[in-house]
Amino acid sequence: NTRAPDFFSSEYRKIVEERVSESRGVTLPNFQSPAVFNSLLHSSFKKMLEEEVETTIRKVSECLLRLLEDVAELYFDKRPNLLAAVKRECREFVLRRQRDRARTTLTEGILKPELTEVL
Repeated sequence: NTRAPDFFSSEYRKIVEERVSESRGVTLPNFQSPAVFNSLLHSSFKKMLEEEVETTIRKVSECLLRLLEDVAELYFDKRPNLLAAVKRECREFVLRRQRDRARTTLTEGILKPELTEVL
């Protein structure tokens, strides 16, 4: 699990100093450039957000799959071949949707470039 960086470490201080020196002269002295601030936050939290989104979608998908399988067992318990086929289709559907949803959420949602400017 990726953790947030230690913002008070000397290593992170060097990263901040590099980013600030790259934009020196763009803003008033003692004021951070919004671009520098946003890029630091985005790079710090991007991986963490990706992992959290993927974990949440996986957990919701697993729960949904269990519910669908329970419903299938309730209605098709007397027909084992049909039950197995329905469970297989449900699993494939949920896994396909899980991958699609994770990709869409990450690329068009929380990691969308224009949203990083709000950070």
